[in-house]
Amino acid sequence: MFKRTDKSHSDLIQQNLNGEYNFNLKDILAKGFDNTMSSILVFLQMLLVVFGLSMVIALFYIKFNGIQTMEQFSQGHLMTLDLIIQLVLAPVTAALMLQGARSHLKKLATIKFLFSKLPQALPICLVTAFILVITKAGMTLFILPGLYLMIATSFAVLLVADKRMTPIAALILSIKMVNRYLFPFTILYGVFLILLVLSILSFGIGLLLFLPFYYNINGLLYCELFGYGSSSNNFSDEAQQKGADGDCTFDA
Repeated sequence: MFKRTDKSHSDLIQQNLNGEYNFNLKDILAKGFDNTMSSILVFLQMLLVVFGLSMVIALFYIKFNGIQTMEQFSQGHLMTLDLIIQLVLAPVTAALMLQGARSHLKKLATIKFLFSKLPQALPICLVTAFILVITKAGMTLFILPGLYLMIATSFAVLLVADKRMTPIAALILSIKMVNRYLFPFTILYGVFLILLVLSILSFGIGLLLFLPFYYNINGLLYCELFGYGSSSNNFSDEAQQKGADGDCTFDA
């Protein structure tokens, strides 16, 4: 299941869109855990930097708005601050996601890698903003549409940052791929939700393991479904539109 392929990434993507990927949840979780253990120190360092940058942005926001007490910090302030942090740090978060793919290929990076996607800040921020808007809209209407959109667009940022796809093309391809394997993806994110709740109940200590695990699983699936690195052949719009029928084997 985790063997490398000699096919171009375009061929790999089309093959997986046709339903030929064996989505074995047990193997994915096991391999993701192994990748997490081998890269845990790198991820903890990166997460510490991201946390530090988030605190700096929060301090600037609080000072700019003249907030002096916790009573002045409203729910609206919290939502706005969260949006600002996600957009400002979008290129950094994209690099953090890509480290999950690199871990699967046994390529560990340094802290400098976190800032490697700054030249692509505009398209990464655009796709991140669009995902935040449609996910928020989905959550506002009904919870399930919001959760679906969150899962379906989970690879869009990676596609923009790694393969330099346009935001719209990345969103379309991510949604198509997730839709092909929607049931196993739903089960996987159900597992993530349970682990997240357990991590929070551990006073947040479990997040030190959960977050690297999440990024490693996402990176592993990105490698398996799309191939890491720039495609040797461009994945054309025509190829995206073929959408041949195929069967997916889901072994839970």
